Order: sequence, then C-alpha cells, then structure tokens
Amino acid sequence: MKTAIATTVLGLSLVAVSAIAATRTPARNSATEPDLATVRKATDRFRDVKVALAEGYIRDPGNMCDAAEMMGKPKSSG
Repeated sequence: MKTAIATTVLGLSLVAVSAIAATRTPARNSATEPDLATVRKATDRFRDVKVALAEGYIRDPGNMCDAAEMMGKPKSSG
C-alpha cells in the first residue's frame, strides 16, 4: 500500500513539475518569430554604428552593449 501511494505521489509530482515547466517555457511560433539567420541578415548593416546613427538610432546613454555572454548565452550568438 505504501509503495502504491508513493508511486502515485511521485507521478502527480512529475505531472505538476511538467505543467509548471510548460507554462514557463515560451512557445516558439515560426510564423511570428524569425530565426537567427533572418535577424542577422536584416540587421547586418548595423554592425557599423555610424550606419545605425545615420538611420536615426541613438546611442545608449549608459554606453552599455548587451552581449550574449552577459545574458548567459554562448558568445557565438552575438
């Protein structure tokens, strides 16, 4: 009897954890969210800050660049 109860509790716990994880993981919708290659292609010209400034972008007042590494992502992500 104790084994059956423990198995049921464990099973319910796994279901609860899965449900929580599913609600915290953003859904990726390829129809609304471009892939990395598309974003890079669209923004490649802005690798030169002068081009971005000429197109109306302004510098960050704190002169802070958000790099992938600062956000816990691989450096290769940009």
